[in-house]
Amino acid sequence: MPWVRIPSTPVDFVRLPKKSNMIQYRINYRSTHGKTLSVYLYFLKNLFKTLRFSVSFISLPKILNRITLLKSPHVYKKAKEQFEVVFYSCAVELILPRKLQLNILRLLYLNKPHAVSLKVVSTFR
Repeated sequence: MPWVRIPSTPVDFVRLPKKSNMIQYRINYRSTHGKTLSVYLYFLKNLFKTLRFSVSFISLPKILNRITLLKSPHVYKKAKEQFEVVFYSCAVELILPRKLQLNILRLLYLNKPHAVSLKVVSTFR
């Protein structure tokens, strides 16, 4: 295995993984609409079942953001109003062959709903 110098790590040298024809991806999905995310994940489960890819779904905890604003810009500091936004998130780990990786990732990106955002991280296997 070849050695590569990565200066940002505390260890001087890091081993590169062996060349493989499979790549493991972790895709993080995030949405403010819980129902939309659950319907999209149901679609993904059926899609990967028909394509016979190994996949695992990981549900992540929901994130609650609260904002408190004053109702009046003057003296009345006790009059406050609260708003909250809830983010639902899920991670999908799948193993794809190198030949089909771009086609599958393009399929996932083009078929996602507008309310769902995704982030793709690849790790070698």
